[in-house]
Amino acid sequence: MEQQELKLVVWKVKERAEKQGIQSAVELSRRAGINKNTATDIYGGRATRVDFLTLAKLCLALACKPGDLLDLEDEISLAGVAA
Repeated sequence: MEQQELKLVVWKVKERAEKQGIQSAVELSRRAGINKNTATDIYGGRATRVDFLTLAKLCLALACKPGDLLDLEDEISLAGVAA
């Protein structure tokens, strides 16, 4: 099996929020109208699956586009990992 290298998708929400004066996940959840636990996971960079509606609400609250909230970082190896 061929080894595959992929980029890791990471959240940039905390940085974007702080630039707009949002200092906590709770404040982000209120402004965006999303669940506090979801906001906490996203704000902390731990969320791995997010509904498009949630992403749209974040974009409205932070006056940005989805690409402003996500980034690609260092390559990760998927050798031996089943799809």
